[in-house]
Amino acid sequence: MEILQLIERDPRLRDSNVSVTECTPRMLRVEVDTLQEQTLDVRVDPNVRRLLNADPLFDPPQVRVSAPTGALQKAKEAKRPLYAMASLPQDMLTPGRHGPVSVRVTVPGLGDPDVTLRQTNVMATIDVGEAEEVYKIPSLPVFMVVTGETSDAYHVTYNPKFVQSVPVYGSPEKIQQLRANQLSPKPEARFSITNADALAGKGTQPLEYVLPEGVTMRDEDKQKVTFEVTRRDSAQ
Repeated sequence: MEILQLIERDPRLRDSNVSVTECTPRMLRVEVDTLQEQTLDVRVDPNVRRLLNADPLFDPPQVRVSAPTGALQKAKEAKRPLYAMASLPQDMLTPGRHGPVSVRVTVPGLGDPDVTLRQTNVMATIDVGEAEEVYKIPSLPVFMVVTGETSDAYHVTYNPKFVQSVPVYGSPEKIQQLRANQLSPKPEARFSITNADALAGKGTQPLEYVLPEGVTMRDEDKQKVTFEVTRRDSAQ
């Protein structure tokens, strides 16, 4: 699109007998994108959900969002889950039942300025549990899960055999019971070896953690295990 031509068509310049002979830049590229509407679930931040005794209640539980098709496509390609996040005020995060209270919602997975929520506030009701306490388990054993057939045919070595200083979260009562070794099942970490892993010969996996009910971990604290698999006849 020639910018100079657009400027010359401005009646304010024409009526004032003003002419423009040069401009920078001379060309303007315009991209036109269509808008789409989607219905999104209303949720809370995962770290806030950990504080709640049950799923929060929202009225309405879903809101409609209008966004450029390109922005929605980028979110899909990046495999970012789209949802409307409710921002709970700090005074709602104390132990007990709160609400219904009007709270603001946003769409964290869409950063485009043309994203529009048809409804920017919802009514929220939540039940907050006791304040969580963090405890670092000094050491957890790492166990390997493998089928008998694979175990007979292959030898597996892995590292680490123990994970150290594992942070877990729970109510003060749960953490006290965990410290006293009064909870079941006993905490441990494990990983599985499949036939595909045996054929690959080596690999890295995130550990799965077995924890008592009421004791949780954050995803960013979970560690990985590295393993090597060799046929028993070649290992001897």
